[in-house]
Parts: sequence; structure tokens; C-alpha cells
Amino acid sequence: MNNKEYRYTYITTGATTNVFTGRGILHNVTVNTKATGGIIRIVDNTTGTTANVGIIDSSSLGNFLYDVSISKCFIIDTGATSTEADITVSWCQ
Repeated sequence: MNNKEYRYTYITTGATTNVFTGRGILHNVTVNTKATGGIIRIVDNTTGTTANVGIIDSSSLGNFLYDVSISKCFIIDTGATSTEADITVSWCQ
């Protein structure tokens, strides 16, 4: 069982966001307001935007549970969409 407290990162722009560096856990991605024409890439790497953890269609509302280990650097890439997604990422480190 994980005893650490979850933190969150709130993202409202089409951009590449470095959530944290090093080891940690991605708990959940919540799409609060859907976007059009884009995807959310979940990356475990020190650079880049090639998804290696997961991809979420940014036009889908809801909670996406992961509970997976991140080993290098946790990056969320929301890219450019015609309307920006409003997402909350829950994680701990």
C-alpha cells in the first residue's frame, strides 16, 4: 500500500508539462473539460513527447486510473488542440 500523499497538477493549456522528475507513481488523469481535435500523451522519459505509458482522447470526459510507476521523468503532453483540454493529474513521489 502506498503511504504517500497524492499531489496534483492542473493543466489547461496545449503544452508539454514536466510533472515531476525521478521516480514516482501516476495515479489518475481526469479530463474535466473535453477538447476537440487532440490527444493527451503520457510519457515516462527525460525528454520528448512519444507516449510510452498511455494515450487519452482529449474529447473523452472522465477519470482514467493508472496506478503505475514512473521511473525517469513524468511528462504530460496535451499538444495543440482546437480547444484546450482541462485536465487534473494525480500523482505521488
